[in-house]
Amino acid sequence: VHASLCQEFDDMSDLEFRPNPRLFSRIGSFSFTAFTGGYAFDKKSNSLVLGGRVGYYLFELIEVEGSVGWTHVQRPAEIVESLFGLTLEEEDFHMVYYAMNMNLKLLPGRQIVPFVTGGAGSSIMEGATEASYNFGAGCDTFVKKTVAVRFEFRNYSFESGSSESRRDNTNFEFSVGSTFLF
Repeated sequence: VHASLCQEFDDMSDLEFRPNPRLFSRIGSFSFTAFTGGYAFDKKSNSLVLGGRVGYYLFELIEVEGSVGWTHVQRPAEIVESLFGLTLEEEDFHMVYYAMNMNLKLLPGRQIVPFVTGGAGSSIMEGATEASYNFGAGCDTFVKKTVAVRFEFRNYSFESGSSESRRDNTNFEFSVGSTFLF
């Protein structure tokens, strides 16, 4: 820096050092997200998903959140192999799922904040509750200091079925929502 562009001060008490005044601290903030999107049950049935998430920023990088979602699964008849032969099964049911997740914010304090997420919970369908886990990624785009648009992709995995014919389910959720910080 050239000396003509610099100025020397005797008293430094009035100066405040802010490395980037556009960064916002979200530590201690609560977040509420309402979302909708698509849900692919076992990669075969696509349906609408509705839900909500409530979170809390523990640190700049870490947000913990609880989520709940609903979808209606409809799959055409397919052949299912069981212990005693083949059967033709059709699926048509409502599913509710909930989870506790941890989000790792990759660029905290900025206007566009990408994150990775993971957690565990349960899926309730056809009168049965199945333990599940999920992982994914997303991005919060803040349009104001306390309002964001949230895009997210998650992979939900769990086992379902009766004891003779348990099978792994890999489900995908893509959602878009609005997030409000308090």
